Amino acid sequence: MPKSASLAILAQIGHARIWAFDFGDSFPLGLSDEVFSRRFEDISMGAYIIQKDRLISFHGEKCTYLDQYLNHYSTRVKLNSRHQRGSIILELKNVRAVGLFYGDKEIVGADKSFNVKLIVTLNKFGVSTITYWVNVNSRDVVETSFMLRQPDKIRSKFEIDFIGFSGNLSFRDLALFIAMLVLLRVYPHQYPKLNVVNILSQNLETVETLFRRMCLLIPSHYAVLTEPDSYPVFYLEPDLTTERVTRVIESLGREIRAVFTGDLNWKHKKMQVVRNHLAASSVATRESAPWFVDSDGALLLLSSTFESDRHWGRVLPIFELEILMTLKHYLTKILFLLNTVPTDSSSMYELAQLKETTHLNLEEFYNVDVSSKDTTRKRMEVCKQILGIIRLLNVVEARFEIVSSRITARYQRTNARTQALLTLIFGTFGAGALSYSLSSLYFEKSFQMIIQPTSVTPMIVLDSFEMILISTLALMVIIFIVISYVLRRTL
Repeated sequence: MPKSASLAILAQIGHARIWAFDFGDSFPLGLSDEVFSRRFEDISMGAYIIQKDRLISFHGEKCTYLDQYLNHYSTRVKLNSRHQRGSIILELKNVRAVGLFYGDKEIVGADKSFNVKLIVTLNKFGVSTITYWVNVNSRDVVETSFMLRQPDKIRSKFEIDFIGFSGNLSFRDLALFIAMLVLLRVYPHQYPKLNVVNILSQNLETVETLFRRMCLLIPSHYAVLTEPDSYPVFYLEPDLTTERVTRVIESLGREIRAVFTGDLNWKHKKMQVVRNHLAASSVATRESAPWFVDSDGALLLLSSTFESDRHWGRVLPIFELEILMTLKHYLTKILFLLNTVPTDSSSMYELAQLKETTHLNLEEFYNVDVSSKDTTRKRMEVCKQILGIIRLLNVVEARFEIVSSRITARYQRTNARTQALLTLIFGTFGAGALSYSLSSLYFEKSFQMIIQPTSVTPMIVLDSFEMILISTLALMVIIFIVISYVLRRTL
């Protein structure tokens, strides 16, 4: 295909990134509507409380994302996915970005502005996801996608009017900033005097250090995982029919694959390798909307003949990938806890409690049908494999087995120590009882000797008494040495 045709087809790229955060293990999701509204209405346009099946619109604002979820997707998961029923979705007010730069390279001019869409999901398992969307015009979609893959290096001047902040941030900093704003509202009593806007506006701390400091105050029974996971999603919407989009994928396979994999050596891959990878990564159920998912990213192409609402087509991948990223981060969180919880005997109960709690959550979260629709359910299962969720689950299960072995070993050692101590105590008392018995026998015989004297002299009787005492003490010492040895071998 001529180069000009390629540029005409791939003229604009849409980008979303899903961030998954650990927000502790005691999310207060059971708030009344009044309290919930009071906490979040300053930063949100609306919220959908899935468990109550209720859409709350703050200030009567139009919630395009939540409307799409409510009208097209919620019925798929409402009856099946307990994960979703335990979630709250927030559609935040738009953030305005001015200019877009990768280092010194200008992607969007410094005099041009665009909106950044932000969605937050709070999950009852203590995992929150934050997703942002941007659309970028580009004459080289592959190169632009490579730059967008590095959120710590992509910067813009963000004007967050709803909290009165304006400043230059990377897109990673933006995600952490939004996470802090949500934390302030989820756990207001943990940060009573913390003014995030002032701290960042005056450059008193970096976004990274302030976020990590806030994580230390998150109420949780266990350590909080401070490093978020993230996953990039890309969109291409060529003004082409389904048939032409199919031909584009065949002829520009290397470029298409490069966008969702981030492979820097994409130009040198054999076409057969590219075709095989595209086939293995395809999770689309419609020819009009080719959709590729890889461990390093996803790509959705919407043809001009897409049968449904185009906005619905854009947000569909986010609905499903957000669930998967929540599950993946929860597994990462469990693995982190299993590797960091101390395994000394004093934490045996803590280990057992962690195992029981996380196992129950995993059974509830993982072993459910995410959707009642068969095509969605099959796609989600394929994506679990591609994203490494099944492999991660196996690692967590193996780690659970190790923890179970440690719990059992600790219990056995503690039990053996208890038995040894009891043996020492009762053995000592037993030796004392023996001494008492022998002494009683001696005095009884001595008394008889006084009444009925014999040829045995008192000195000989006294020597016998001393022998009894010495033997008894020796026996007690031997018992103590033996028990001490057993304790050393047991513990």
